[in-house]
Amino acid sequence: MFNFLDALIKHKIRNVELSGGSEFIGDLESELKTYQEQHNIKFLLHNYFPPPKNHFVLNIASENERERERSISFAKASIQLANKLGICLYTIHAGYFCNLVSDENNEYFLPTSECGWEKEVSLKHFESSVEELCEFAQLYDIKFCVENLFPASFSSNFSLLCTEEEICWALDRFLQYPNFGLLLDLGHAKISSHLLGFDLETFLTQIVEKWRQRILEIHISENDGLKDMHLLPSKDSWMLKFIKEKNLTSIPISIEARNGKFAEIVDFYFHSENILGAH
Repeated sequence: MFNFLDALIKHKIRNVELSGGSEFIGDLESELKTYQEQHNIKFLLHNYFPPPKNHFVLNIASENERERERSISFAKASIQLANKLGICLYTIHAGYFCNLVSDENNEYFLPTSECGWEKEVSLKHFESSVEELCEFAQLYDIKFCVENLFPASFSSNFSLLCTEEEICWALDRFLQYPNFGLLLDLGHAKISSHLLGFDLETFLTQIVEKWRQRILEIHISENDGLKDMHLLPSKDSWMLKFIKEKNLTSIPISIEARNGKFAEIVDFYFHSENILGAH
């Protein structure tokens, strides 16, 4: 991870979102503070960060009480780390109504034989977890966001907040928490629209028009409408056009391109910054 941070700093990139993808790192807080102090780097924390010693599937909607409590405790620790680093936002995946394991490459989640949970039950667990985490985050003056997800395939969906109905339900349900909001992932929305058969532009426009003030971060990456491929968008991407047309450029925007060449990612970063004035 630190080699990657060093490479970004060399290319004068100072805004970095930290998420999963690395192994456990001891004394991480001290290391990150050093980067902040020496390089004026600004961090955001997302979902599975910092990676624990023993890996698990983070799921705040789990019907398995032990796994749900483990996920809540993990999120609380991440919120505390954000506070110590002077970061005002922590974001997390909305969750799943199925017991999951990672595939052999740790890229996708796969259902186990225990995948038979009732969606309504998981939504109740989601409610309870979000309430607890919103209240905990308020103690540290941290904003807390959930991220819209996507189905696994045309015939399989075990993810929450894939549709406009569910996203609006969640945002309306937690209106009493001024620190609660949505991490709008445009790549996830593309997959959901394709697999669930709704119009992507209409979906995104309605979410933005109704909930603009609650959209606290945006993720961008490209895919084929079937899998979350984390490809680098093109320079004339519909995502950049949408963000600019809807006047969302003041919202933190994260490029989630894990599968691109480093030089191309750097080039796209400055291109998007030029187009959007993004930060």
